[in-house]
Amino acid sequence: MKARFFFLYGVMMFMTIPSLSQKVTEPFDFGYPDKPALSIPKEFSYTGVPCLMMYDSQDRNILKVYDDNLDEVKKITMKEDIPFRYQLTYQDEVRDVISVEEVQKVQFVEYSSYVEFVEKEKLINPNFSESELVIVELGGGVRRISYNYSECKDCYGSNYDFYFGYATLDKKYPKVYFIDGGQEVKGYRAKYEAQYSAWRSEGTRVVDCERSQKRIRLCNINLNQGDGEAERYFELSQTLFNKDASYEYIMPKYKLGTSTGLPNGSLPENYGEIITSRSYIISEPNEVVLEGFQIVSESGDIVSDITFGDGFECNSGDLGSAYVITMGAKTYLAFDGYCNGESATIFYKIDNTLNALQKVKIAPSSMKVSPTILKRGATIHVNFVDGNQQGSDIVISSVSGVTMQRVKRPAGQSSVQIPTQSFSGMYCIGRYVNGGNKETKKIIVK
Repeated sequence: MKARFFFLYGVMMFMTIPSLSQKVTEPFDFGYPDKPALSIPKEFSYTGVPCLMMYDSQDRNILKVYDDNLDEVKKITMKEDIPFRYQLTYQDEVRDVISVEEVQKVQFVEYSSYVEFVEKEKLINPNFSESELVIVELGGGVRRISYNYSECKDCYGSNYDFYFGYATLDKKYPKVYFIDGGQEVKGYRAKYEAQYSAWRSEGTRVVDCERSQKRIRLCNINLNQGDGEAERYFELSQTLFNKDASYEYIMPKYKLGTSTGLPNGSLPENYGEIITSRSYIISEPNEVVLEGFQIVSESGDIVSDITFGDGFECNSGDLGSAYVITMGAKTYLAFDGYCNGESATIFYKIDNTLNALQKVKIAPSSMKVSPTILKRGATIHVNFVDGNQQGSDIVISSVSGVTMQRVKRPAGQSSVQIPTQSFSGMYCIGRYVNGGNKETKKIIVK
């Protein structure tokens, strides 16, 4: 929407100004709204004047800095994503299908004879052939008719769609079938349920895993300018951590931890209606967490190496971003995460005169959100640690600030369940009390 506004604004200016100079450059990579901003925030710029910053069109590890004449004044090659390699141990289990029961059958059509059934099928599909049918004799002159969708030329769907547990049970339990009783033919839609044996062990296995350690994006929140929420992230800064004109950025430090405190549960290997195998993660620790960060200079040197400590870790939903919060003359660097299993936020006071960061506070969270990684349609559980005595508005928004869902919770109600309606991506869950933002968490929808 903003890009469209700038385009229309440019068209209006072109129509009202007699002449315009122009400049042709190599392609710019503007990225997306949830990607880094096009400029360092002016409060962290050496000159206090914004510069245009763009990724190199061929390499997103290169940032180019342009002045107000669109001349390139700096090219900065930042560290590439660092792979974090680790191993997880899984316990594999299997079970057998003992029986399948038809739990629902609804008639949807009726024909006077098998001949009429075939005629109507040909009317619907001129390429219909009786060779596409799967006919099972049920005894007493009664037979069940269904389709073999892999043989059907113009059928919509597949055997996986129209047979219960097709991958395991083949074409034994059709969801749509016809009963030919010798005279009339009736069509039904059916539902089934399976009964299983107990799970039994199939041994353990070790899996090699890898997670990319990407540069940490910084969300700028300058309360002196009334920015309670920022819509853009930035990666490079000049005077955030020191007073000189050189550039710095932040790289993460990962480890295996257990920050979320959530049970691992089981991960089915064969998703679908019939589940006969699953795996548990049994290794501890098993959760990739952010244990700290490094401030890196434009030349690639490590300026500061920080480990959170005190039992604080960032969970997998918060590995890629942090907050820069300016209040009065003080600026803080903040990370959301968990402290000894409890939701919390850690704050560092930045002294750019001494090029130093001082850990000042680990603030307990007033809002707990679980899970932080979920599928679309899954339920988000939000609990208010403070009891929600004043009432709250819960707002789910994209990282670019677009509101996706809003739920009001009256005073005294200390929890809320929200079915997520968002597409895949990262989202913010903000808690607003009396109109002000009290706390924000992140979730990832897969």
